Amino acid sequence: MLGEVPVRAWRLAALLIALAVMAAALPSCHRHSAQWELMLHAESVIEEEPDSALAIVLGIDRAALSGERERALHGLLYTQAGVKRDSVFCSDSIICPSAEYYRAEGDKPRLMRSLFYRGDIAHNRGELYTAMRDVYEAHELASGLADDYWRAKTAERISDIFASSYMYDEAERYTREAAEHYGRSGRGLNRLYSLCDLAYWMGIRGEREEALELMDSVLDRARYALGDSSLTAYALNNKAALAVQFGRLEMAQSSINEFESVVPARGFETNIDIYKIVLLMHQGDAKTVLSAIEQLKEEATTPARKAKLLELRLECLKALGEPVAAMACADSLLAIEASEFTNAINQAPP
Repeated sequence: MLGEVPVRAWRLAALLIALAVMAAALPSCHRHSAQWELMLHAESVIEEEPDSALAIVLGIDRAALSGERERALHGLLYTQAGVKRDSVFCSDSIICPSAEYYRAEGDKPRLMRSLFYRGDIAHNRGELYTAMRDVYEAHELASGLADDYWRAKTAERISDIFASSYMYDEAERYTREAAEHYGRSGRGLNRLYSLCDLAYWMGIRGEREEALELMDSVLDRARYALGDSSLTAYALNNKAALAVQFGRLEMAQSSINEFESVVPARGFETNIDIYKIVLLMHQGDAKTVLSAIEQLKEEATTPARKAKLLELRLECLKALGEPVAAMACADSLLAIEASEFTNAINQAPP
């Protein structure tokens, strides 16, 4: 019995030490918990209320975050909320540590989102292979998780990457998948945007009447059932593009006129100014058109937009009977398309 006293005393001392350590740690744990709970709330509302989520994330001092877990979630939420609010990120310095952390932790839903946004940033930088690698992995994770919404989002982004690579058949394929899974996830508005894109790809592939019928059905929903100015403007932009492609100039002009009367709640990249130039071309004033193209060309930032303007410039130069300048323009156009293919090949691993 006497031998038990030192043992009991040791156990009691150990317990007291443990309690002291826990007590000392309580304030920091409380701070950690408060930050963590705030970020969990932001994560729960980020898709529906990105403004609220971004305000929460920006209100947290990143330097004061405790440990990799908090920094990883903060980096993911900061990037996700920013992209949802139309910010264009070109640096992956914040999202990369999040992706690495969630891969190591085996947290598939957050890894999926981290890879998606890292791929989105690579796409912004024109790194098509890297973008496809990350977004496709995110797409596979979404499929494995049976997450229809993220399967749709990743398919939509894969379509964008294929479009940047001039691989339009694959772009159409993944747009169809996006529309299907947005529908399954109950995201009706997202589905309608995807159907606009699908109509465009169908038209490019030659299904003219089917494409216009689908586009008009989306427009009717946007105008009358939903009263959504942003979706209406988006659909009109795509319809104008198809009308120009099909040579239906009255339809193109009508779509442009309605587009200019709509005030979308949110902005998006549009080529309406290019379609207006096409209509001018058909009126026969090639010199005026050429001047307008030169002005727009100076402001063009994406390869796709530059290519569209070069195509128009080529047509103008042909109409003006300037074969040498037309040949140089054709060479520039081919160089842009070849550059996109070359970049994708060079970024691929050996």
